Amino acid sequence: MQYEEKAGKLGGSGYDWQARGMLPPSLTTAHMSANHDNGEAEIPKEYIIKRQALDCLVETLRSLVNWSQQGIAEVTNADPNVRASEDIRDSLDPSGNDSSSRITNGDTPIPPSTPVIDDDPEQLEKEKQRKTAVSNAIKQFNFKPKRGLKLLLSEKIIPSNSPEDIAHFLLGEDRLDKAQIGEFLGEGDEEHIAIMHAFVDSMDFTKRRFVDALRQFLQSFRLPGEAQKIDRFMLKFANRYVTGNPNAFANADTAYILSYSVVMLNTDLHSKNVVRRMTPEDFIKNNRGINDNANLPDEYLTGIYDEIAKDEIVLKSEREEAAAKGALPQASGGIAAGLGQALATVGRDLQREAYTKHAEEISLRSEQLFKSLYRKERKNAANAGNSRFIPATSFKHVGPMFDVVWMSFFSGLSGQMQNAHNIEIIKLCMEGMKLAVRISCLFDLETPREAFVSALKNATNLNNPNDMMAKNVEALKNLLEIAQTEGNLLKGSWRDILMCVSQLDRLQLISEGVDEGSIPDVSKARIVAPSRQDTNSSRKSGQSQRPLRARPRSTSANTTYSMEIAMESRSDEVIKAVDRIFTNTANLNGDAIVHFVRALTEVSWDEIKISGSNESPRTYSLQKLVEISYYNMTRVRFEWTNIWSVLGEHFNRVGCHNNTAVVFFALDSLRQLSMRFMEIEELPGFKFQKDFLKPFEHVMSNSNVVAVKDMALRCLIQMIQARGENIRSGWRTMFGVFTVAAREPYESIVNLAFENVNQVYKTRFGVVISQGAFADLIVCLTEFSKNMRFQKKGLQAMETLKSIIPKMLKTPECPLSHKSIANSDGSTKSTEPLSKQPSRTTQEEAFWFPVLFAFHDVLMTGEDLEVRSNALNYLFESIIRYGGDFPTDFWDILWRQLLYPIFMVLKSKSEMSNVLNHEELSVWLSTTMIQALRNMITLFTHYFESLEYMLDRYMDLLAMCICQENDTIARIGSNCLQQLILQNVTKFQPEHWSKIVGAFVELFERTTAYQLFSAATGSGANGAEALSPLEDAPEDEKSLKINGSNGTATSETDSINDDEAKTPTAAPNELEDYRPSSGLQQQPVVVTAARRRFFNKIITRCVLQLLMIETVNELFSNDAVYAQIPSPELLRLMGLLKKSFLFAKKFNENKELRMRLWREGFMKQPPNLLKQESGSAATYVSILLRMYHDEGEERKRNRNDTEAALVPLCADIIRGFTLLEEESQQRNIIAWRPVVVDVMEGYTNFPREGFEKYIEIC
Repeated sequence: MQYEEKAGKLGGSGYDWQARGMLPPSLTTAHMSANHDNGEAEIPKEYIIKRQALDCLVETLRSLVNWSQQGIAEVTNADPNVRASEDIRDSLDPSGNDSSSRITNGDTPIPPSTPVIDDDPEQLEKEKQRKTAVSNAIKQFNFKPKRGLKLLLSEKIIPSNSPEDIAHFLLGEDRLDKAQIGEFLGEGDEEHIAIMHAFVDSMDFTKRRFVDALRQFLQSFRLPGEAQKIDRFMLKFANRYVTGNPNAFANADTAYILSYSVVMLNTDLHSKNVVRRMTPEDFIKNNRGINDNANLPDEYLTGIYDEIAKDEIVLKSEREEAAAKGALPQASGGIAAGLGQALATVGRDLQREAYTKHAEEISLRSEQLFKSLYRKERKNAANAGNSRFIPATSFKHVGPMFDVVWMSFFSGLSGQMQNAHNIEIIKLCMEGMKLAVRISCLFDLETPREAFVSALKNATNLNNPNDMMAKNVEALKNLLEIAQTEGNLLKGSWRDILMCVSQLDRLQLISEGVDEGSIPDVSKARIVAPSRQDTNSSRKSGQSQRPLRARPRSTSANTTYSMEIAMESRSDEVIKAVDRIFTNTANLNGDAIVHFVRALTEVSWDEIKISGSNESPRTYSLQKLVEISYYNMTRVRFEWTNIWSVLGEHFNRVGCHNNTAVVFFALDSLRQLSMRFMEIEELPGFKFQKDFLKPFEHVMSNSNVVAVKDMALRCLIQMIQARGENIRSGWRTMFGVFTVAAREPYESIVNLAFENVNQVYKTRFGVVISQGAFADLIVCLTEFSKNMRFQKKGLQAMETLKSIIPKMLKTPECPLSHKSIANSDGSTKSTEPLSKQPSRTTQEEAFWFPVLFAFHDVLMTGEDLEVRSNALNYLFESIIRYGGDFPTDFWDILWRQLLYPIFMVLKSKSEMSNVLNHEELSVWLSTTMIQALRNMITLFTHYFESLEYMLDRYMDLLAMCICQENDTIARIGSNCLQQLILQNVTKFQPEHWSKIVGAFVELFERTTAYQLFSAATGSGANGAEALSPLEDAPEDEKSLKINGSNGTATSETDSINDDEAKTPTAAPNELEDYRPSSGLQQQPVVVTAARRRFFNKIITRCVLQLLMIETVNELFSNDAVYAQIPSPELLRLMGLLKKSFLFAKKFNENKELRMRLWREGFMKQPPNLLKQESGSAATYVSILLRMYHDEGEERKRNRNDTEAALVPLCADIIRGFTLLEEESQQRNIIAWRPVVVDVMEGYTNFPREGFEKYIEIC
């Protein structure tokens, strides 16, 4: 570099073009330099070495490329089934072969074509993986020995967990940390001690001097610092040494003490922290009498002292590491030394000397490294005995080799490429980069590929057009060449290349005079904070609403772009290279085109995001997306599905951008693509049309700009008009778009959508059915019906839905059509009746259910009253008119999903209050509820034979209505119950009557106010009775032998003697019993809201019980009903009235409970059940008297049961009535008088023997 800079300065104008980014000057003598006589112009040796190193790097890469290409070509030619595109892709451009000539150089030696048997890449890869596993396990051991040992055992690096195998590995593996070995072996548990003993036993100290043996011992690990651990090591060493040398000492204790003493001597002599060091005499003195009370020779001990003093016992690995890290001695300090050093540096090139010094250090370390490797290789060869070199002949070695060294190549090439100004060096670096990219692509090395491509992208400097030079243009050309030659293998690196292409287009526009400010740099899209315009918000900005104008031209006179660079960026070579990138996408394989499209969509979105707020945003990459779609139109559908999954998502985002110019361009491009796709026939069962039309639906749903919605609709309308015959699965998406439009608040959008849906229905209904879009059409019309803003369109949509049914049944494509020549499964139409054809339920669900559900949906969710009313009428009219052919299974579906859900709102009070407010509830009751219930009864009556099995469901539904707290709903349910029975009374069989009476049993049970006996505070005893039906009410539901009251005459009198007609102030004598004993006036009672709701619930039950009594009276007094119901069922029904009578009687008799309820605020006056008691008795007596006097055979057979149930109660009524006081119980008399009259008239009509039999009872 220094040489190049000097040469540039001395060369004057000859090198000025490189620094200014100009093209090379012409080869004339005028540009030649005459400074060759200067001695400093000689080429330095460092420059020559650097240049040769650069040449070697490139040549190495070229060799690797040639090797890999030849190997891949041989494999491909040997196996014709192997696709070359999977491993290597030839140039897509025939004119680009000049690059391959540079890559494949004949000077590179060609390896043998056939690999030798020993060169098995797979086996070598396995060995490499094993080495890697061993290396990782060793690293783990050096960090955590116990954890590392587990990993070594799990990877089978150590054969077993026996102490011998573990010790053998620890002793033989040089990469293990000696300090960690010492700590591991020094542990005091039995397992570690056993391993330590095996470790020491693996060493052979036979016929070795004591100090040499100790050195050998201490070279295998580093002694830990803990005394107990050292003691265990020394004991085992002494034992092992004496075992190998039995005549050396008197016993093992001598070896033990001496070894300890030598270790202490070594520390004392060589530690920097020791001030007074041990002398030979001290050492001899310390070892007196250690040899079994005898002394070792002084000469022997002095020899040991001298040896340790001369040669410290230290680990060889630590010694070598210290030598490798050794530095030159530091200069002595002081002012004089500093001054002398300063004077010595005058006139010296300090930078050069520092470089030389650093180079010498590197050389020294490299030499030591090679010597160490050589020694290790010789040691391994001596151990193996048969070690040999295996030549690498398989091209598969290239990938792993390059994966290891690519960073060195990258740093060497990228640094020179960035800093150099010599065009030849730059070209050489860029050629090396291309070769590196080639290798990375061939062997799918993602990180190297991205690094080299990114380096070339940065080298183009397109984001700083003012600073572009010739070398940047050269980098751009190389990048475009890589795009053409490596397209199938670039994968994620396509983004860098396409980003450069986008920036190149920006440079061309700027060089043509367009203002730079109007074309933001797309590379800054990901670092600029997103603004409101950059989001997916569909708000239309003020700028986007103005008419588009051309990009402003640059008026600045300070443009510093090099004209040569600008002209080169617009040269034919560059333009054609860019065009070839896009046109040749048709030759990319299936995976590569997806990577290309994904990268192009990312660049396109960056362009739109960075320029979206401009009046004329950049759509260069968006246009290219459309272009490549045309180029790849002939691809198979499988590949297009993957492509469109990326493209469709991009169109979804762009279509919802705030800038309408971008949206309009995207929609129009999408329309053109769709028209082209629809020219290709879609086979049955495929759904590609449905998928590529989805962006229209997304835009319609998420955009708030009316103009955008209008354009999306008009694009679809044009497609229908131009390609309607070719639309297949696309109908479903189109109806999805129209469905979204149907919900819009804009009249123009709704009208436009409805007109075209109606047109499709009239002209292409059969095609819609055949393509499985019938349900989508129905949903679309349903949404039009529910748009309350435009009632007229809603009513028209309802009429269209109604007209679909007859048209559906006449359309040949519909399986339900009588004109259909084939069933839905493709078989010939059967001549059997429709109800007997197989799979009819599926056909009904496919065609009948969508239409009927549309009416149901409008009925339940529509807001316009007239539309909702029409939906209700059309629903039941359609079912009544066409339901004769419905199979039983389909009737079940209609009940579960259409009919019963209409009344689901009644299931809970909270749900009703959530769905409807008071005003809406009134309207719903007066329109939907009443009419729906009546239609349900009409439907049941019309299809009684088909629906009779649903009678219990109908009864449950009516019971749910009757048990509502809302009086209107309850009376509607009661009325409909009567109508159901009256309209079908002649059709009912005994099993039907059993279900009906069972429903009444349930109704009476649910409306009995048992809580009356537990509502008052402190009524625990009575409350227990209220939890279940009255225990003291004698009954036999089969025979109904009612014996009346079992109490005394007084109790019988009290059962009728009630004071309901009088207020507490009307009878002073009785009022005194109700007042508090203190004589204080009754204080007003405060009733909480929760308790008031509880009281109201009880009162509602009492009212509903009266309603049920009235219903039974009206219904079973009817001659037709009375004539049809079997006597046992009628008597069972009378048992309900009896229970109701006894319940009311018991409550009325309990004056204390009634007064307590009144005091607690239950009602404004003491509660009573007089109406329930007298009403149930009246109905009971009336029906039983009629049964008693009925001369029909069926009634005669049950007369005894009737008589047993009737007479005792009638007698009780008469006795109780006679005991009433006319003055104080006038209201009771008025209530019971009609009942008594009925009883007396009934008695008078008894036959003589019957009258005489019961006259005494009365």
